[in-house]
Amino acid sequence: MRFSIAKSFCRLLIALVAILPFHDLQAAMISTDAASMAQSAAANRNIVARYLVREDVTRQLQAQGIDARAAAKRVDALTDEEAAALAGDIQSAPAGGIFGGTVWPVLLVVAIGVFIYFLVHRR
Repeated sequence: MRFSIAKSFCRLLIALVAILPFHDLQAAMISTDAASMAQSAAANRNIVARYLVREDVTRQLQAQGIDARAAAKRVDALTDEEAAALAGDIQSAPAGGIFGGTVWPVLLVVAIGVFIYFLVHRR
Protein backbone atom coordinates (compact mmCIF):
# COMPACT_ATOMS: atom_id res chain seq x y z
CA MET A 1 0.00 0.00 0.00
CA ARG A 2 2.78 2.40 0.85
CA PHE A 3 4.44 1.61 -2.42
CA SER A 4 1.31 2.49 -4.44
CA ILE A 5 0.94 5.86 -2.67
CA ALA A 6 4.57 6.71 -3.35
CA LYS A 7 4.21 5.53 -6.94
CA SER A 8 1.09 7.70 -7.42
CA PHE A 9 2.82 10.68 -5.87
CA CYS A 10 5.81 10.27 -8.21
CA ARG A 11 3.49 10.04 -11.21
CA LEU A 12 1.76 13.23 -10.10
CA LEU A 13 5.09 15.02 -9.77
CA ILE A 14 6.19 13.83 -13.22
CA ALA A 15 2.91 15.03 -14.74
CA LEU A 16 3.19 18.41 -13.04
CA VAL A 17 6.77 18.86 -14.21
CA ALA A 18 5.72 18.02 -17.76
CA ILE A 19 2.70 20.32 -17.74
CA LEU A 20 3.97 23.39 -15.88
CA PRO A 21 6.15 25.77 -17.88
CA PHE A 22 9.76 26.41 -17.10
CA HIS A 23 11.14 29.90 -17.09
CA ASP A 24 14.61 30.22 -18.46
CA LEU A 25 16.79 32.68 -16.65
CA GLN A 26 19.28 34.65 -18.64
CA ALA A 27 22.30 36.34 -17.22
CA ALA A 28 23.08 39.06 -19.70
CA MET A 29 24.75 42.43 -19.75
CA ILE A 30 22.50 45.46 -19.73
CA SER A 31 23.29 48.37 -21.97
CA THR A 32 24.67 51.61 -20.67
CA ASP A 33 21.58 53.40 -22.00
CA ALA A 34 19.27 51.15 -19.99
CA ALA A 35 21.30 51.66 -16.84
CA SER A 36 21.47 55.42 -17.28
CA MET A 37 17.73 55.62 -18.03
CA ALA A 38 16.99 53.80 -14.77
CA GLN A 39 19.26 56.18 -12.88
CA SER A 40 17.82 59.25 -14.58
CA ALA A 41 14.26 58.13 -13.82
CA ALA A 42 15.19 57.79 -10.15
CA ALA A 43 16.93 61.17 -10.25
CA ASN A 44 13.86 62.81 -11.81
CA ARG A 45 11.58 61.38 -9.13
CA ASN A 46 14.04 62.60 -6.51
CA ILE A 47 13.94 66.14 -7.95
CA VAL A 48 10.13 66.20 -7.82
CA ALA A 49 10.07 64.67 -4.32
CA ARG A 50 12.54 67.28 -3.02
CA TYR A 51 10.39 70.01 -4.54
CA LEU A 52 7.28 68.71 -2.77
CA VAL A 53 9.04 68.79 0.62
CA ARG A 54 9.65 72.55 0.41
CA GLU A 55 7.65 74.59 2.90
CA ASP A 56 6.16 77.00 0.36
CA VAL A 57 5.06 74.16 -1.88
CA THR A 58 3.41 72.25 0.97
CA ARG A 59 1.59 75.46 1.99
CA GLN A 60 0.30 75.93 -1.55
CA LEU A 61 -0.77 72.28 -1.73
CA GLN A 62 -2.63 72.57 1.57
CA ALA A 63 -4.27 75.80 0.40
CA GLN A 64 -5.63 73.87 -2.58
CA GLY A 65 -6.80 71.02 -0.34
CA ILE A 66 -4.11 68.51 -1.32
CA ASP A 67 -2.35 66.45 1.31
CA ALA A 68 1.45 66.40 0.95
CA ARG A 69 1.58 62.64 1.53
CA ALA A 70 -1.02 62.08 -1.19
CA ALA A 71 1.05 64.22 -3.54
CA ALA A 72 4.14 62.16 -2.71
CA LYS A 73 2.22 58.98 -3.50
CA ARG A 74 1.15 60.48 -6.82
CA VAL A 75 4.80 61.24 -7.63
CA ASP A 76 5.66 57.60 -6.96
CA ALA A 77 2.89 56.57 -9.37
CA LEU A 78 4.18 58.74 -12.24
CA THR A 79 5.60 57.08 -15.31
CA ASP A 80 9.23 57.73 -16.18
CA GLU A 81 8.24 60.10 -18.99
CA GLU A 82 5.89 62.08 -16.74
CA ALA A 83 8.51 62.32 -14.01
CA ALA A 84 11.10 63.51 -16.55
CA ALA A 85 8.72 66.16 -17.92
CA LEU A 86 7.81 67.40 -14.44
CA ALA A 87 11.45 67.49 -13.31
CA GLY A 88 12.34 69.40 -16.47
CA ASP A 89 9.60 71.93 -15.76
CA ILE A 90 10.85 72.36 -12.20
CA GLN A 91 14.45 72.81 -13.29
CA SER A 92 13.63 75.24 -16.10
CA ALA A 93 11.30 77.40 -14.00
CA PRO A 94 12.73 80.82 -13.15
CA ALA A 95 13.95 81.21 -9.59
CA GLY A 96 12.13 84.50 -8.98
CA GLY A 97 8.68 83.43 -10.11
CA ILE A 98 6.87 84.12 -13.35
CA PHE A 99 9.33 85.53 -15.88
CA GLY A 100 6.80 87.41 -17.99
CA GLY A 101 5.49 89.41 -15.05
CA THR A 102 8.84 91.09 -14.41
CA VAL A 103 9.92 91.71 -18.01
CA TRP A 104 7.15 94.10 -19.08
CA PRO A 105 7.66 96.71 -16.35
CA VAL A 106 11.41 96.70 -17.00
CA LEU A 107 10.88 97.09 -20.74
CA LEU A 108 8.40 99.89 -20.11
CA VAL A 109 10.86 101.78 -17.91
CA VAL A 110 13.64 101.31 -20.49
CA ALA A 111 11.37 102.47 -23.32
CA ILE A 112 10.33 105.59 -21.36
CA GLY A 113 13.97 106.30 -20.57
CA VAL A 114 14.98 106.00 -24.23
CA PHE A 115 12.06 108.22 -25.24
CA ILE A 116 13.05 110.90 -22.71
CA TYR A 117 16.72 110.65 -23.78
CA PHE A 118 15.80 111.31 -27.42
CA LEU A 119 13.49 114.21 -26.46
CA VAL A 120 16.20 115.89 -24.40
CA HIS A 121 19.08 115.34 -26.86
CA ARG A 122 17.12 116.10 -30.03
CA ARG A 123 18.31 119.70 -30.49
